[in-house]
Amino acid sequence: ANGEELVSLPETLREAANCMKEDNWVESVLGKNFVDIYTTAKLQEWNEYMSKISDWEIEKYLNRV
Repeated sequence: ANGEELVSLPETLREAANCMKEDNWVESVLGKNFVDIYTTAKLQEWNEYMSKISDWEIEKYLNRV
């Protein structure tokens, strides 16, 4: 953003939210309040997602114990 060349896209929701928080252009367009509320919600969503164990993980790793 800000005229800089994008090297790569964020790989996770956490990375994307943090990029959004740090982007002055996004803040100037959407407003600081919106960016703060939105990124806080997305980081909470990411933390909730990361705290869950998927069926695939249970199936794959439980049998190895």
